[in-house]
Amino acid sequence: MFFRKSPYLHRSDVRPAKVLALYSSTFIGEIRIKPYLNALLGRGVIADYQVADRAMTMEGLKTYSFTHIWCQRNVSTAQFAFLKANSHVPIIYDMDDLLTSMPDFVASSKRTMLNRVAWCLKHAAAITVASDRLKASLQEDAPVSADRIMVLKNGCSQCAPPERADGRRQLVWTSSDVPFFLRENPQFATNLATLLNREGYEAILIGQFDQDLRGLFERSRHIGHLDFTSYRGYLRTLAGGVAIAPMPTRLPQQAQRYFDAKSDVKLVDYLSSGLIPIVSDAASYATSELFMPQLAASDADALLQRLATCIANRKAATQAVDAVIHQPGLLKHREFSELSKSLDSLFV
Repeated sequence: MFFRKSPYLHRSDVRPAKVLALYSSTFIGEIRIKPYLNALLGRGVIADYQVADRAMTMEGLKTYSFTHIWCQRNVSTAQFAFLKANSHVPIIYDMDDLLTSMPDFVASSKRTMLNRVAWCLKHAAAITVASDRLKASLQEDAPVSADRIMVLKNGCSQCAPPERADGRRQLVWTSSDVPFFLRENPQFATNLATLLNREGYEAILIGQFDQDLRGLFERSRHIGHLDFTSYRGYLRTLAGGVAIAPMPTRLPQQAQRYFDAKSDVKLVDYLSSGLIPIVSDAASYATSELFMPQLAASDADALLQRLATCIANRKAATQAVDAVIHQPGLLKHREFSELSKSLDSLFV
């Protein structure tokens, strides 16, 4: 009875395709779904799309006819009910994390989520994932055939970095992996602050950093949240600075497996913004075509040493990034317009 009054109507006879996107969250949806839909729309592959939130509400329209559904991650109760009522519709399911093997300290209540993930994996016509490692690990966890899994890497709108400011004494640290890295290396933040304070660097902390950690830095700026477009735009104003992505590498095997399946999105964030990325040599980065071993480290102490070397000779680090990444045009292949081409066959 409930769905007789639904504002959503499936139409199988409409072309080009019209996509109903079910966001897991606005932030993740803006990263993993919207840019590709915009690219598909711009190339005429789809006619239009509409976004529905976790409550299955949408802005601006009272009704919407669709040919395909694209959902993501941990679908909500309302979204799950809608998916089950429309299981005959071509469903695309996006996973940007290994939700089938989440450590307890990442998510404490998983049974309902795992049941919904299993349903989506079983019924989806196609599954998009953020990395090759995630695809391989997902196949180990779930009975999903390889031909239904498509690697859709994270991308950027602009591959050319902005002009860099010489002498910028700033370090960017975004926090999505902070508690997990500090779980492995509790003293990392203290030692990082000692280095930055000595060098007169400002720490720009974006995301969920607690007050005690922020207080370690003599010069710091904390930005609690930015939407995806604003975040990428803000990073570009910091071009010429240094950025870190300290992903865990030495957690217990099952927990490490989850982190190894993460994407290289921070490399895309930083490189497309003209920042020098100092990263862990975690599998999520080391398997990326954007990985630079000379800017990577195997543990917290080595990462800080890489950072100190970069601070001492920023010109050499900048030249290395230009030679390895920008001059060969590696980021060109990561523009949303290019990445979206792999999706064309799903909407014919």
